[in-house]
Amino acid sequence: MFFFNGTDFRDLLIVEKAERPVFPSVKNTTKEKLIDNGAYFISSRREPMYIKVSFSFVGNQKEINTVRRVLSTLLYTREPETLFFYDEPDIIYQAKVDGQITFNENHNYVKGTITFIVPDGVGYSKNMKDLYFYNVTSITVENHGTDFAYPVFDFRVHGNITMIGLANQWGSYQFGDAMENAPLKEVTIEAAQASSLYKTKGTATILNEDIQTSQGWAVIKQSFLYPGSDFNGSVSNITTTQLPNNTTTVTVGQGAKYWQTGEKIADWVKGKTFKFDKIKEVNQSRSKKAYRILDDEGYLGWILEQDIVGLEKNMKGIYPIFTDPTDGSSYTSLALYKSVNKNESDFDVNYKVTYKANLNEYGSMSLVVITADNQIIAGVRAETVRGDAEVDFVCYTNNLTGTREMGRIKANFTGTMSIKKRDGDCSFTMYNEWDKRTYGIKLTDNETKDMKADRVVIMCTKPKGKKFIERGYPLNIKFTGYNADVVYTSSSGSSGETEKRNIQAPRFMYSTGDHIQINMKTGNAFVNGEKELTPIAYGSKPVAISPGKEEVLITTEGDKGSFVDVYVGFREVYR
Repeated sequence: MFFFNGTDFRDLLIVEKAERPVFPSVKNTTKEKLIDNGAYFISSRREPMYIKVSFSFVGNQKEINTVRRVLSTLLYTREPETLFFYDEPDIIYQAKVDGQITFNENHNYVKGTITFIVPDGVGYSKNMKDLYFYNVTSITVENHGTDFAYPVFDFRVHGNITMIGLANQWGSYQFGDAMENAPLKEVTIEAAQASSLYKTKGTATILNEDIQTSQGWAVIKQSFLYPGSDFNGSVSNITTTQLPNNTTTVTVGQGAKYWQTGEKIADWVKGKTFKFDKIKEVNQSRSKKAYRILDDEGYLGWILEQDIVGLEKNMKGIYPIFTDPTDGSSYTSLALYKSVNKNESDFDVNYKVTYKANLNEYGSMSLVVITADNQIIAGVRAETVRGDAEVDFVCYTNNLTGTREMGRIKANFTGTMSIKKRDGDCSFTMYNEWDKRTYGIKLTDNETKDMKADRVVIMCTKPKGKKFIERGYPLNIKFTGYNADVVYTSSSGSSGETEKRNIQAPRFMYSTGDHIQINMKTGNAFVNGEKELTPIAYGSKPVAISPGKEEVLITTEGDKGSFVDVYVGFREVYR
C-alpha cells in the first residue's frame, strides 16, 4: 500500500503489485573515436524514474463511481508530492502521476494501474539528518544512503568575518571575499600623535539591529519627508508570545507552506497537533526558532515558529499608535531616525517589515536615507492608498515627485525593502519572504553621486480620518557603508608623517549574530533570510556528501578570534 499527497490509500484500494526499478535508467553520452574502435565516455545522467502501481477494488456501481471521482481529486497535483510505500516507510519520493490512470470495470470488480513519475529519479530518507558543530575548521559527516546528498549549511557568525569557504573532494564553495583576492585600495596614512590608529575608507556595518524603542531611535520632524503630515501618537514594542514552559506539543497552522529546510508541507500535516523533541535557533523569514515535530512513525520535520498556531507574534519590532492631527494636517506619520554618519556615499540598507491591510484600511511604510541638511538621497515605501487590500512598492531618489512603481501584490506579507547605492545608481528591491519573490527597479540620478548619508529614517503614515492597516510593523534594519570612514592600525611614526599604502579591502562583512544559509542542492545563499548572489565567488561548485564518511573543510577569514558555528541538515538519498 502507498501514501501520496497527504492521503493514506489503504482505505481506498487494494494494491496488487508495485513495480519499482532497482534504480532509474542511466543515459550515457559518448563520442565516437576517429581512429580506434568504440567510443570515448563523456558523461552520464540519471533519467526520471517510473513506478507502476496495479490496484483492485470491489464494490457496487455507486461505490465504484465514488472511488473514480475521489481518485481524480487525490491523485492530480500541480507539483510533485510526497510518495512512500508502507513496506519501505523510511524512504519517500517526490512524485507526480504520469499518463492515463486505467480503470477497468467488470461488474462489481475493478482493476487499474497508476504510474508515478519521480523526476529526480531517487528516494530520500524520511528522517532529516541534523548535525551541529561549534567553532570548527572541519567536520565529518556520515551518509548511509546510496547516492550523493546535497546538504543545507547554516552558519552562525561570531565576531566579524569576510569569507566562509567549504571544500571536499567533490567541490568547493566560497561565500564572500578571501583576503588575497579582495580588491586593493591605496590609502594615505596620517600618523596621529601618541596613537597607532588612522582613518581610511572601507566597508563598515553601521547598523544591524531589531528595531525597539530602547534602541535609541529618535523622532524626526517629518513634514519635509511627507508634506502635510504631523504625528501626535506614540510607539510601542511588539508583544511577544511564547509557549508555556511545560508545553510539549504544537499545532501546525493551516497557512503553513514549507518546512524550515525548504520542503513543501503536506496538507495532512496542517491543522494537526504534534509532539516536538527539539528546538533550535534560526533567523529565517519571520521566525527566530524552529521546532522538530514527530508523529507515531518518527521524525516529520522542522516547523518554523511563524507556522505554529499562537506564535504568529513571536517577533521583535515596533508599532505606531496613531492620533489624528488637530492642526489641519492631512496625514499622521511616525518618523524615527538614527545616525549612520561615517562619511559614506555608497551604501546598502535593508529594512524588514511585516505588513497587512484589509479592505478599507490605508497606510504606508517608508525607508528614507537623508543627508545632514535634510536632502533625500533615496527612499522606498510600501503603500496601500486605494483601500483595496493590495500594496504598491514605490521608490525615488532626491526628488519626491520622481517616484517609480516596482510591484503590486496582496497586502499580507513579511519582507525586506532594500536600497543599494553605487555612485549615481540606486537599485531598489522588495523581497517577499512568504512567496519567495523579488520585485525591483534601478534608477540613475547623478545628483546623488556624491551625497553622503547622515541619517536613515523609517516612517509609518496614514491619511487623516482613515483606519490604519492592520499590521504595519518595522522589525529590523541593517545599514552597510561601502566607502565609510574606518579606523586601521598604523605603523607610521610621529605625528605629521604620512605614507601611502595598498590595503586589502574586502567588499563584504558579516558580524556577530548574522545567519548565513547555503543550500548545496540549489546553490542559493541567504543572509539573515535574504537571498544573496554577489558574495558567491565565481566558479563555486556544490559540496556534496558521498555515501560513507565524508570530511568537509570549513575556512573563514576576518578579525582575529572570529569563528562560525555550523548546522548541517540533509536527507540521505537512495537511487
